[in-house]
Amino acid sequence: MGGPLMSTNFYLPQTCPCPCEHCTVEDLHIGKRSIGWQFSFRAYPSLLSRHDWEALVAKVGTVMDEYGREFNPIQFWAEVDATREPRSDGSAPLSHFGMRGRQNIPANDPALFLDDQGWDFSEHEFS
Repeated sequence: MGGPLMSTNFYLPQTCPCPCEHCTVEDLHIGKRSIGWQFSFRAYPSLLSRHDWEALVAKVGTVMDEYGREFNPIQFWAEVDATREPRSDGSAPLSHFGMRGRQNIPANDPALFLDDQGWDFSEHEFS
């Protein structure tokens, strides 16, 4: 897929079940990959773990990034899993949980949490 970009947002394409000229459907923001950071997932009421996202990504069957590149589920999860690899200096990837992240969110914000596999989640909108 080419080399990693500095940061990339990923989206799950959404379609309207009854399309008309008035409807607008936004793609669902899955999360963001940034160099040196563990993948950060966007939390929604029914999407509170990687397992939840895996089921939905498998159902839809495709993921798009903000640059218009399309990924099948295997390719997308490989991109996510690569963010758990050691950084170039050998240290562990950074996690937004428990620290002030790039969105300047307080460390004790209850809308930031880890799922049962230790993946970062945020209920906040971020880009």
